[in-house]
Amino acid sequence: MDFRNCTECGKPFRFIASGTCPACIESDENDLRVVYDYVRKNKGAGIKEASDATGVSAAKIIRFLRDRALGTIEMADHSLLRCSRCDQPIPRGNLCEDCTVELIWQINKRVDSQSLSIHSSSSSRMYTCELTKCR
Repeated sequence: MDFRNCTECGKPFRFIASGTCPACIESDENDLRVVYDYVRKNKGAGIKEASDATGVSAAKIIRFLRDRALGTIEMADHSLLRCSRCDQPIPRGNLCEDCTVELIWQINKRVDSQSLSIHSSSSSRMYTCELTKCR
């Protein structure tokens, strides 16, 4: 059994898949539900306003937005979130749309070039065993 300290509360727990203990996971789920309901009912609410009204820390709400846990809901002052690549304001996640497209393009380009090098490096001859020798 692997025991670790929870990254949220610091208490030891039996590690299964997450660095967070079951009690903190449940607390996060409850906080997420409260924030989600508040923002759905109060469209255009900002992060600070939602934090004050729900009692959930602004840092946790920002984490929910980064993790896309709030789905497509946007907060009024989402400018607190910045693209981790170009530092432009984003509504959710870690990358803006332009950087996401650019990274996908670069990955596809690299995959294509690697597949071309694999095909060009393999020999064009195929070696087979004569039927009489293999028997």
